[in-house]
Amino acid sequence: GGLLGPNPPVHVFTAMNAFIELSDTDQLSELAKFASSLVKGNDKFAASLAEKVKANQTSDVLLALIEVAPAYFTTPKDAESVFFNISRLVCHQHGDEVVRLSKAFSEALASDSIKGAEQSRFKILVTHFNSLDRSSIARFFVFLTIIKFAGKFDLLDSIISQLSNVSAWLQSWSASPAQKREFYQALALVLQKRTKLFVEYQSKYLATFNGESADQLKAVAPEAQALVATVISDPDMFEVSSLLGLDAVKQLSGSSVFGLLQLIGNGDMAAYTTWEAAHKGELKTLGFNEDAVSRKMRLLTLSALCAKSPVLDFSAIAAALKVPVDEIESWVIAVIKVGLVEAKLDELNEKLIVSRSTHTDFGLAQWQELQTRLQAWSSNIAEVQQVLDNARAQITRSS
Repeated sequence: GGLLGPNPPVHVFTAMNAFIELSDTDQLSELAKFASSLVKGNDKFAASLAEKVKANQTSDVLLALIEVAPAYFTTPKDAESVFFNISRLVCHQHGDEVVRLSKAFSEALASDSIKGAEQSRFKILVTHFNSLDRSSIARFFVFLTIIKFAGKFDLLDSIISQLSNVSAWLQSWSASPAQKREFYQALALVLQKRTKLFVEYQSKYLATFNGESADQLKAVAPEAQALVATVISDPDMFEVSSLLGLDAVKQLSGSSVFGLLQLIGNGDMAAYTTWEAAHKGELKTLGFNEDAVSRKMRLLTLSALCAKSPVLDFSAIAAALKVPVDEIESWVIAVIKVGLVEAKLDELNEKLIVSRSTHTDFGLAQWQELQTRLQAWSSNIAEVQQVLDNARAQITRSS
């Protein structure tokens, strides 16, 4: 549940460079005095804060302390200690107050009104996230701020290792569908330069639109098209069936980019060649590199062939990939290198011996092929059973 390791030790701030243990009430009073000393020339602020402290209006005092966040960074040595203690007091509040104050706390720290101190501010945000109850929805708002802050100040490496926890976090916070959508969108936006992660979280974001109205789907059509283009363009991305299952992507049906995505899913070089001939210049218009797309199609075609048969003749591979036989070895090495196939070359007999293949699309054709294989397996088992029954009957008669 913790982010970036254990929490740093929490000290109680009372005066410049002095730390002693105090009750929450006394600590709040000392923080208020310190804040008032920093907001110089604003007697109204000091008087109002003192009055709220006296009236035990804890939430209002904390909110006032948070609102003057930039002032604490005029004394950088003390800023972290002040914020750690405000954070501690925020976490001691209850219910909606924790959420309201945590939102204000994180937004104040991420605000452009504070100049510099990015590492320190990030550390404070993370500490507050860690300090909150693991199931509190307040964590949602704080981490959302952390995501945006990390993206803005190139601190993404600090949170990427935690992304595997995201689904569990959202569940434990009882995040609403709208909140999940906002969360995934925020992640996708900051991860645009990290293609694999961008595709993962943009897909999750668009998945939140499954079942939505045509108007809502239309609103995200540009984002869906951009996602599809990213997957097609990336030389190391081969799995597209999950994209074809998104309503936001399905609405692109009939477009060139959707047709191309389907061809990639099918892994059929012959069909791709036909499509390319009928759409001359279309790849360039869409912004794709023709050689890169052709390479991807050949690798997927070879993967699909390997999924159908454990032994392939070089001539059959060459025909399917539309390449000379003497190029087969380089294509086999390439498809093994990207992890789509595990196989060995039998150059003497010009055969490829397949041990494993990852076919990226599992559609109707693949289900039918699986059914055929299972039926053959069932038939073989039945024949073996018949032989055993006959042998058993013969033994019985002999005895």
